[in-house]
Amino acid sequence: MINNENTYDLINQLAKREEINSERIIEIITESFEQAYQKNEESPGKIQAIFDSKEKKFIAYSIFKIVEEINDPKSEILKDDLRIQESEKIVEGNAYFEINLKNLPKFIGYDVRKNIEKLILELRKERQYHNFLPLKGEIVSGYIQSIQDNFCIINLGKGLGYWDKKEWNFEDKNYLGKHLRFLLVDVKEKADLKQLILSRKGEDFVKKIFEMEIPEIKEGLVEIEKVIRISGIISKVIVKSNSFRIDPVGACIGKKGIRIKAILGEMKRERVDLVAWSESRRHMIFNLLSPVEVISLVEEENDCKVVIPEHRMSLALYGGGKIIQKIGEYLGTNIHIKSFENSDQDNDVIIWNGNINFEDYEMRKSLFNNSSNKN
Repeated sequence: MINNENTYDLINQLAKREEINSERIIEIITESFEQAYQKNEESPGKIQAIFDSKEKKFIAYSIFKIVEEINDPKSEILKDDLRIQESEKIVEGNAYFEINLKNLPKFIGYDVRKNIEKLILELRKERQYHNFLPLKGEIVSGYIQSIQDNFCIINLGKGLGYWDKKEWNFEDKNYLGKHLRFLLVDVKEKADLKQLILSRKGEDFVKKIFEMEIPEIKEGLVEIEKVIRISGIISKVIVKSNSFRIDPVGACIGKKGIRIKAILGEMKRERVDLVAWSESRRHMIFNLLSPVEVISLVEEENDCKVVIPEHRMSLALYGGGKIIQKIGEYLGTNIHIKSFENSDQDNDVIIWNGNINFEDYEMRKSLFNNSSNKN
């Protein structure tokens, strides 16, 4: 770059593209040139590079101190040396000899380019840090630009994010090039690939997606009390209304289900259950287990025994039963799920105090059995 006829135009183009002050690029070029040139053991004199703003080009000099007796041939010249007459100028006892920039060793150009690339990388990281710091904890969107062994690079438009492949679900291998939304978990000031940390795994990701899609949540009319989640499998989103006029579950579903459809599209194959909040732990168990009906519920000090229909067991234990454990942690109790048939065989005390009575249970069991027999 330093000996190119279009150097000044190239500097301006680079400055505009990278949003860098052109003066800073010129400063880096002159510093890099001086350092690289001085590395050469055969380089004579002290080196000085400047940018001539009028001529719009770089000029470099070898500088020798004028002396009566030489102690250092690389930096000194005798006062009666005929070469002094060929010098460009003499300033404060130093003779300046212009360097021909068109015949520079290749390593000098390489070092200059390397230092400019380093500057650009540092400035990009600094600019990315300041651009994305206000977005920490918010949803950002981008597409998967590349897939490495353990992580993905996400192109966010004005920056590159890091997404750990440990979060991948079974279908994520087909995501290359696709646009996704992420929670910006962290913004690190000094980092390479891991400056912008992205995630789709936590409960906050679900909360933020709901905030974006449900105006009532953003306005504070509907509140997400809690998200109980097994990432990639199921989320139980507990909502409550801060206005007696608004049904929180209905607001999240939207007219003809348009709002919840948009959320489900973002969550891919993860099941999302909307749950109405209640002050009663008993009602919360009913709501959180829905659409599974409860036959009997017996609450003890730290345990809660729940009896449900046999044909609903797989639905209740969706995700390997981990969701039941998380529900129990949220409610501060240990929930034990058992089928009606097993409870009956074990002679457990069954109290028909759930949200389904005996007649409804018998009718639904009959319908379920008939459906299974047809299959």
